Amino acid sequence: MPQVFPSLEILDFSFFIDAANIWGVDYNENLSNSDIRSSLGLGVDLQTPIGPMSFSFSEVISKSSTDTTESFRFNIGTSF
Repeated sequence: MPQVFPSLEILDFSFFIDAANIWGVDYNENLSNSDIRSSLGLGVDLQTPIGPMSFSFSEVISKSSTDTTESFRFNIGTSF
């Protein structure tokens, strides 16, 4: 059976915590900008023959009721 990942050098794992706020928003008065939003997550970067692939999984810690959340993201192309 061939190896799925012959070398683990093609994989990168990352753990992240993100916290932010939006002060001085002048384009939408309905946004509540007094709360800090935060999340944590895990990222996996994989180097493939067609280019780098990035997978991110996140979980919201705190948010406003009007926020739109995203718990999974997939990118192909550039990596940072």
